[in-house]
Amino acid sequence: MKTGELTIQNYKSYSKEDQKTWSSMYESTLSNFSLGNEKLNKDFSEGLGVLKIKKGEIPNFENLNKLLKPIAGFEIIAVTGELEDNIFFQLIRNRKFPVNVTLPHIFNDMFGKVVLLINRFYGDELVAIAVNATANPSMYGEYRMQFNNTLLDSIKINETNATTAKVD
Repeated sequence: MKTGELTIQNYKSYSKEDQKTWSSMYESTLSNFSLGNEKLNKDFSEGLGVLKIKKGEIPNFENLNKLLKPIAGFEIIAVTGELEDNIFFQLIRNRKFPVNVTLPHIFNDMFGKVVLLINRFYGDELVAIAVNATANPSMYGEYRMQFNNTLLDSIKINETNATTAKVD
């Protein structure tokens, strides 16, 4: 049983130690960065820049949503733990991306998926999976796997057709 819940990001609750941990994870990830796919590397780097995700500070969801929503049609929703599949897929279907507010989960969510939401094709693929999942709840497990594998699959399938959203 999954015990995640919707919450709010209480940004002031992050300690100096949390911010240092974020910075350390950020630095370590970028120094070891090589996903072996030029398109994926470009989208990842662009996502960090466009969404202003920096080494020195955990992203503030309110500020991040001001950038993400106009670009990708998605907004970040704060959660704790892992959500039940029905709630998770309903959120994605409605272009609300659940991000766990605790470390190291917030880092994994940001670097693993959120920065890539600026690629419209990628976000649309996640929504399509969620639509199918909500129509077939008995197959949540399969759709969760598909959701988790979509990143690499969508880049491979649509490497030349994927378009990254641009900011004016």
